[in-house]
Amino acid sequence: MKSIFRTAFIFMLTILMVACSHTDHQAEQTMTDHRPEQDVPPPSVKDTRPAVVIDPGHGGEETGAIGWHTGVPEKQITLAIAGYCRDYLRQQNIRVIMTRSSDRMMNAESKDHDLHDRAQLADKVEADLFVSIHADQYDETVHGSKVFYSEINPYTDQSQELAGYVFDELIGELGSRPLGVFMEDFIVLRENSVPAILVETGFVSHREEEQKLITPSYQKKAGMAIAKGIMAYLKHEGLLKPESEKSKDVH
Repeated sequence: MKSIFRTAFIFMLTILMVACSHTDHQAEQTMTDHRPEQDVPPPSVKDTRPAVVIDPGHGGEETGAIGWHTGVPEKQITLAIAGYCRDYLRQQNIRVIMTRSSDRMMNAESKDHDLHDRAQLADKVEADLFVSIHADQYDETVHGSKVFYSEINPYTDQSQELAGYVFDELIGELGSRPLGVFMEDFIVLRENSVPAILVETGFVSHREEEQKLITPSYQKKAGMAIAKGIMAYLKHEGLLKPESEKSKDVH
């Protein structure tokens, strides 16, 4: 008889424990379902600042032109100039996207893949314009600065205007020989979806100009000149906000 009571008691105790466990699990699940989603960030505020893609020419295995007298590669000069340009624009509350910020290619698969990726970046980041920075070479007698735009680019007129603003600032700031603004269908220009220009800041084949191009103070002047030309274009196109509204934008 005692054995029967003991068995019945254990059976009832087991049922009670299972029931309690189920109730606790339901309560825990209910608490979990109603917990605030604290880890979910709020919707991001749209960045309405003007956006500019700055493209320091070459990088990585693509050295560009090599200085005829110093051996300094073009890729090193363009990255330095682009850095000064970026810094000045950011101080003016412009959103700047660099195709590269170190010694590398955007796409190391091939030169063509690299250039295509650079051209397509502006569309991906919803930029307002694209500026590619370079240094040239020809012979020891040629020196000066020039800017290119493409007639195949969907914004040919705007690209030409941008080229003019940057060219004027570059010549005014550097005092370099004004070679002019030209039309050329480089990949980074013709395959772009925004106004786009390519700036030849000077010639590494010319002894004096090469020496200037590797000097930080001259690189800074070149970068700031390009940036000021960009600012002048943005102002002309009505893309700059009044000073009172700039502080409201996202940084």
